[in-house]
Amino acid sequence: MVLDTLNGRTGVFMDRVGTVVFLRPAGGGVEWDVDGRWLDRVPPFATPPADDVRVARDAGR
Repeated sequence: MVLDTLNGRTGVFMDRVGTVVFLRPAGGGVEWDVDGRWLDRVPPFATPPADDVRVARDAGR
């Protein structure tokens, strides 16, 4: 998981061609490209919880 700081989006690394990096949303969706200089690592604690964790958490409300 990486952060596209230019667009403010997080995505999964798909491929690289030269300096262009192709990303896709973690849950699936349309791929986009960004210059690799705009990417940053996402800390592990910043990633959204898995679906089963979200469901269990929301059930307690």
